[in-house]
Amino acid sequence: EVVAVKTFDDIAEEQLVRITSSAEKNYDHPLSQAIINYYNGDDLYDAQEFEVEVGMGITCTINDKRCLVGNEKLFKKHDLTIPDDLKNHDEASTVIYTYYDNNFMGTFSIKDTPKQDIARVIKALKNDKYDVTLLTGDNYSVAEDIARQVNIDDVHSNCLPKDKLDFVDDLRRRLKKVIMVGDGINDASALKRANVGVAMGN
Repeated sequence: EVVAVKTFDDIAEEQLVRITSSAEKNYDHPLSQAIINYYNGDDLYDAQEFEVEVGMGITCTINDKRCLVGNEKLFKKHDLTIPDDLKNHDEASTVIYTYYDNNFMGTFSIKDTPKQDIARVIKALKNDKYDVTLLTGDNYSVAEDIARQVNIDDVHSNCLPKDKLDFVDDLRRRLKKVIMVGDGINDASALKRANVGVAMGN
């Protein structure tokens, strides 16, 4: 869920949230859904030229103006420097930046709440002698916070989809049987490579 919104310069929060939700509305990703749920409106703009930059975010045009929504990796790829004023945030949150019409508009801080009973499921898997690992694109602080809540000891943060795929490949090379659970979007390749892939969605 969105726990904080920060605007840049004189941008109104309502406009930041509306533009970002308009860009995210066609992307079935948990972070996108969190932002759309925060907006809770139906007067969204049409997003054109929509593209997913896997593990980083999305790009599109809104009202014929360029829009990027994503994490720091997305803006580094596009040679855009994030203003220092937008970098001060809770390290235990995932931060999404919005850039529109040649300007940064602001950020969303999002915290992931583990699904009910997931800690019990992890405990049962461990009792049955399964090794449990958390692979996530989130930063170290976010990953450690989630892992602590559900009692996972082996944590790999800042993972791109290829990192997850490489991890599964390494386990299989060592003749391990792998069950991969993911959102089916950024995790698609790793899900396919595992012995058993479980795609979770809304």
